[in-house]
Amino acid sequence: KYSYDCAIKLCPDNAKAHSNMGVCLTDKGDLVSALESCNQAIKINPDYSLAHNNMGVVLNKMSDFKGAIECYKKAISIEPDSASAHNNLGKVYTDIGQPIQAIQSFERALKFEPNSADAYTNMGNALQDVGDLPASIESYQEALNIKSDHAFALNNKSLAHLHLSDFASGWPLYEWRWKSTQFNSKILQTSKPVWVSGKRQRVLLWGEQGVGDEIMFASLIEELYSLSTKLIVQTDKRLLPLFRRSFPEDITFISIRDHVSEDEYDAHIPMGSLPQYFRSNIESFRATSKGWLIPDKEKVASLRLNLLSPEVETLIGISWHSSSKQMGAGQKSISLKKLAQALSLPKVRLVNLQYGDMEGEINKLANETGIVVTQVSEIDNKDDLDDFAALINACDEVVSIDNATVNLAGALGKSTRVLLPYSCDWRWGREATVNHWYQSITLFRQAKIGDWSNVLKDL
Repeated sequence: KYSYDCAIKLCPDNAKAHSNMGVCLTDKGDLVSALESCNQAIKINPDYSLAHNNMGVVLNKMSDFKGAIECYKKAISIEPDSASAHNNLGKVYTDIGQPIQAIQSFERALKFEPNSADAYTNMGNALQDVGDLPASIESYQEALNIKSDHAFALNNKSLAHLHLSDFASGWPLYEWRWKSTQFNSKILQTSKPVWVSGKRQRVLLWGEQGVGDEIMFASLIEELYSLSTKLIVQTDKRLLPLFRRSFPEDITFISIRDHVSEDEYDAHIPMGSLPQYFRSNIESFRATSKGWLIPDKEKVASLRLNLLSPEVETLIGISWHSSSKQMGAGQKSISLKKLAQALSLPKVRLVNLQYGDMEGEINKLANETGIVVTQVSEIDNKDDLDDFAALINACDEVVSIDNATVNLAGALGKSTRVLLPYSCDWRWGREATVNHWYQSITLFRQAKIGDWSNVLKDL
């Protein structure tokens, strides 16, 4: 940044310096200032393709997808053979759920830069989104033929294999997640070795990714426990009461934010690395797939008593929105109105299992349709997960899009319908209506990208 500041002071009309400053500021996370720098570069030279391209990157990071697309298209109109602009345009199309357009953009990028490992990787992501997993694996391999340690390609190739239930190929590659810039979890800093099967030791198991992932991987805790002389589990503190109730008493559960002295363990392992030892085939999931978490039964009974009445015989818990920042997360959500209308039946009470402030949306639904979604004000669906688990268990059925709620419901063994977008997360497999992680879950999949009509009809 200092060097670009000097360049701009020496030559204020240097469009390249302003554009490069924009890139620098983007990398630093100062998107507002980065946008100003790109704008200044374009003001100086309106035909500077790279400045338009760089502005598109900033707008994409600001979630202004329409603006980003306009910038990339402007860059391409100035410089039609800009592989970078075509590649970036494809990434936006992928993010907004338009994989066909994304594939076309990546094809053009590869035409102009055939040795781009990034473009092949992005092409693989778009091919996953259209459901062509074998072709996506081939595209990731093309990227790896160019750059054998391309962490993003290796990580996404692992997910494609896992999506196909090819565990022998998927789990070893899944370790590359730690080197992918798209992976947000932080690795544990310790001098102790990573645990490997076959040696009885004191083990520290630590959580990673989101709370839904920690719940899912917790299905392997007892198997690790059986091979350890002592087990310490670091997890999201919201899960501590639930985990302490559900697992053997001599397992030590502590918050992921708390420090564990290296004197207390001989080896460590992140939760997502356990399946490579314990989940080698579909059969290996069956020991835990009925559920592994135990709710507060008194709380369950109390909630159920309060929610039922002579006019209400069935409780259906619903969740319809994903707040995840991961790529493609926006395609998971469904309209509350459409979901509620599909489930509004005589003697049925809809119960809010959505986390976050949904009061405005729920009130709007009631005003427009007369459909009431009951909110249990005493329970914080996001931060009090033990009570939230009791609320889930108090329901007769759960209907939800793919978010943390369904992982908790499945781990409780609660009958759950999961509404999946056309391109879904790897954990749900490719085509089946049942899931190997959670026996109580039934899957409803979009037949067309972005179209929930068949899902709602089947539901």
